[in-house]
Amino acid sequence: GHALLKMREDLAENERVLEQKVEERTEEVVRQKSEIERKSLELEEVYTQLKDSIYYAKRIQDNILPTAQKVKRLLKDGFVLFKPKDIVSGDFYYFNKSEGSFWLGVCDCTGHGVPGAMVSVVCSHALNGVVRDFGIYEPAEILNKTVTLVTEDLAKNNSEDEEIKDGMDAS
Repeated sequence: GHALLKMREDLAENERVLEQKVEERTEEVVRQKSEIERKSLELEEVYTQLKDSIYYAKRIQDNILPTAQKVKRLLKDGFVLFKPKDIVSGDFYYFNKSEGSFWLGVCDCTGHGVPGAMVSVVCSHALNGVVRDFGIYEPAEILNKTVTLVTEDLAKNNSEDEEIKDGMDAS
């Protein structure tokens, strides 16, 4: 009889231990679930902010590009086909008219997405400045001066031994 009572007590103790383990593990799972939900909300907020920021950058990039209407107005049969891979792009087109001439350029900047778009803004600004501020009108001279300006802009905070690898290919 004592052996049966001892077994019953042991079983009851094992049951209490197991119930406590189940309770502890359930609390841990609930805590982990709550943490995952909190992290998910944080991630969603960061994603929304990042996406909003990229779309704002797209608005800026769109504003530096010549409009299709401007191209059409100056070139009767002209059109613009611009299909960036990402929301913002390291590729851009250039169109400028001055002194009775016009220049059309297709440019591919280093990088894709946001980094490429930042380089494209620097390069577009440099191209515009060469014609407007320096009065350079020959295509080869425009591109040579643009390279100089872009290199200077992108190298401002680099040490002398750091090579600039950012820029653009243009036609």
